[in-house]
Amino acid sequence: MGKPNLTTCPKNRKHYGPFNYDLFKRTVWDKAVKIVGLDGRVPYAARHTLVQWSLLVDVAKSRLVDLMGHSTKKMVDEVYGQYRQGLVEERERILEYLGEDFLSLEELKTAFPSRYEKKMVVPMIPQQIAKAPDLAMAVGHSFGQSQGLYADNYL
Repeated sequence: MGKPNLTTCPKNRKHYGPFNYDLFKRTVWDKAVKIVGLDGRVPYAARHTLVQWSLLVDVAKSRLVDLMGHSTKKMVDEVYGQYRQGLVEERERILEYLGEDFLSLEELKTAFPSRYEKKMVVPMIPQQIAKAPDLAMAVGHSFGQSQGLYADNYL
């Protein structure tokens, strides 16, 4: 099998090499938005949506600036971060779509405390709970206590 031609695909359409916005918009984006019923949207709208959704689920602006590739919060605040009516009602669904791992643990703890608590629970079986005091004695009081190794630390 020979080396792939980096200027053409099997159907002789030029698509390798530097990103071609017009070609992408015409051959991929326009078809996709038409299928889902969003005619007239431009690819750049995806950046605005990501920022709006991220702000709504309480992603830290400093982290969002890094994700978007900007040097300051100005773009996030003035350009991308314009509030869109109706998003608050969709907050839970947006987090479901993005996934809890999209948020740092601190962001999850602040914005969705019940989800954070659920995520942080480590299931323990009764045999492990019974061994916890013995393990704490073996490794020392302060270490055992800091690691939650006492039976009364479990539900």
